[in-house]
Amino acid sequence: MLRENMPLSWEGRIFSEDFLVKCVGAIVQLTSASDDSEVNLEGVAVSDVAYSTLWNCLVEEPALICRYILEKITCKGKQEELILLMKRMFSSVREIPSQVAHTLFNYLIGFVIYHCRAPHSGASEAVANTLSIIWHIVPFVSGLTVKDIKQTLKKEQCDPTLLVSANVPCAKRVIIHGPNEMDIPTQLPIAEEMQFEEIHIESLDFFKIDPEEHNAHFLVDKKTNQMVDVKSYVRDFYAYKRSQYPELILKKMDPLKGLEQLQRQAFTLKLSELGRVYFSWIMINTCPPEQLNTHMLFLHDELIRLPSFPRKSLDAEFALYNIPRLGMELLGLDTMHKYQWIKMINSFFKFMSSDFPWMEDIQLFLNVLNGALLLHCEDLGILRLCLASYINVCVRYKQIFSTKGFQYIMPTILRVYSQHPNNPMVCEAIKFVCEKFYLLHMKPFVLQTFGSVAPLLQFHNDGNPLKIPIKCFYKLIQSLEKDSPDHLDILDLVEGEKPLKTLDFCYSGEHENNFSFLEAIRLCVVVVAYAPESTRSGQMLTVLDAIIPLKLQELMEFTMNHDSPQAAKDEQTALITMAGSIKALIAGAEGLARSTGPSRKMEAATSNMTTSFKSSSNSQQTSVRKVSHKSGTMVGVDLGDEDMREDFTFR
Repeated sequence: MLRENMPLSWEGRIFSEDFLVKCVGAIVQLTSASDDSEVNLEGVAVSDVAYSTLWNCLVEEPALICRYILEKITCKGKQEELILLMKRMFSSVREIPSQVAHTLFNYLIGFVIYHCRAPHSGASEAVANTLSIIWHIVPFVSGLTVKDIKQTLKKEQCDPTLLVSANVPCAKRVIIHGPNEMDIPTQLPIAEEMQFEEIHIESLDFFKIDPEEHNAHFLVDKKTNQMVDVKSYVRDFYAYKRSQYPELILKKMDPLKGLEQLQRQAFTLKLSELGRVYFSWIMINTCPPEQLNTHMLFLHDELIRLPSFPRKSLDAEFALYNIPRLGMELLGLDTMHKYQWIKMINSFFKFMSSDFPWMEDIQLFLNVLNGALLLHCEDLGILRLCLASYINVCVRYKQIFSTKGFQYIMPTILRVYSQHPNNPMVCEAIKFVCEKFYLLHMKPFVLQTFGSVAPLLQFHNDGNPLKIPIKCFYKLIQSLEKDSPDHLDILDLVEGEKPLKTLDFCYSGEHENNFSFLEAIRLCVVVVAYAPESTRSGQMLTVLDAIIPLKLQELMEFTMNHDSPQAAKDEQTALITMAGSIKALIAGAEGLARSTGPSRKMEAATSNMTTSFKSSSNSQQTSVRKVSHKSGTMVGVDLGDEDMREDFTFR
């Protein structure tokens, strides 16, 4: 009917009130027709007619549109249908009229509060569906700030439902009911970092469940009938309420059915988390310029005080990916979740002042990028966005990265490179970004990289996946001597002037690709000669111990393969240069050979990093080698007390 009655032109068409009222009842058909590209004989498209009619309805009759949508949204059978209708409608129109946006935003926030006040079966699905549409409306609601929203939601005790930065105290105690109704329930105190796994183990022991049936018993919330994952943290689900304690039931069910139900709930929770991240991201990008600085400082203070940041941004349900029913869908949703977190952190660094006095808290934000890269480095979108974000942040905060910034990101980048040697896409992208790091910061990048990788080098194959084989490290450093192609078009996501230039004016006159492997050896020698008993000196000696034998082997193989006078001459020149550096090293490090010299210990990165990225500040000691003044051989020695940070050493 819509195609048959289309007029010749819809430009500037004025609709009568009666016509618009009748069209409101056909809003579903209008929204569906907005994707129809078919045209009539006069060249008028169905989508143009539907868009014009829909837009006029939103402008002239916002009350009728909102009433049609909102009066049925509380009906459980209509929620998904109406949410899908709003998504399609808002994707069809280029903007939302202000009155419609304010009305829908206020009502949907109230809808979320309603489900938070009275949790019941199906409440989490309703909240997840609502969060997936709210962020579409936010750009068209004027005068909206996170601070005001937080105050409003905090009064209703539901700010964690909408904000990723909400920090609420955890419940103090939990009540667990047994599989049988006649069982006497038990109570357990809740610690700040407690997981449901501890509660599950205590419950199985208290109710004397046969060990062979442990995998058939699951913890289920009594009010919402939602199953909880044993790897989740209690504080993420149960906030403190006076005189109220959460109640769980230890329920027996078929293991496979229980895991499938757990998978469905994990999908819903991940969808809710994705909606919260979208909401925070859109709030950052649509904030008025005059309020941007205040907004960013508020968000920064909220996040650094949040105990679950950045852990919650990197949570992944690995055990549920292999279950056939929703395994791939859950993995895809988790990838989208990590991708959106990267975009949010990228926007955060973009809008924060370039001279902001970052302390050690910058590592918390960089760890979001590090964790996402480790988890999904083989995903093209995440790999490209992560590496571009690294370049953006090291350009914007050049003062930090000229002194210590690279020690927060290079161990992760090197681990990814060493763990995917057979993936040319990942390896070439990392080589390219390291080349740009050197172009931007030159020698400080080399020294920081050597210092951060020294405790992680693997001299012997002991099977530790957190260690970096010295051959992989050598190969990456050697690649800096050549130009690496940008196959993923990473520079297209980098902001600022292009091509990239050196940030330090001291190096501005030098050639872009002047990295030399022999020059890197000389840098190490200079550091050792300047302060031979420092921690940095020990790191440089460890790196020299790793790369010099590989360099000598490469020179020998190159000469044997080419078997020409020029190859022999090049080898001789390189050997003479290296011999001069080693001679200077021996002369500068003479104090290390004294038997009466002070003993030194170096704190190294931990080799027991947990896969759930829990907060940890522990470090382990590692041994480094020194050069004997008499024989020139490497022997073990302990180095310095200075703290060595690793990428995932959280608070």
